[in-house]
Amino acid sequence: MAVTPARRPTTCAVPTICALFVDCTLKPPPALSHTPGLIDQSRATMDARGVPTDVVRAVDHDTAPGVHPDMTRNGFASDGWPVLCEQVMAADIPTTGLPTAAGST
Repeated sequence: MAVTPARRPTTCAVPTICALFVDCTLKPPPALSHTPGLIDQSRATMDARGVPTDVVRAVDHDTAPGVHPDMTRNGFASDGWPVLCEQVMAADIPTTGLPTAAGST
């Protein structure tokens, strides 16, 4: 399934770019995760340059495991990825914040 990026309307003479951070922490709330702190640092850099940003926490969505664009077509009852994919495709600067496991075994 090909996804066409949804473009944001703009009233500016120069189109505005936007950044989307996908927080891929493995910890559901209220567990402490350091991934948002890392994203906040990058987000501050974007904000300082006038780039609008948004953050989506993948763990808050019911995304099915798999490699197909919509896993409901492959036996899963639900899959939140198609909605998230639209947001990712609409962003000019899509970025993932990945967890680290330094020192973990």
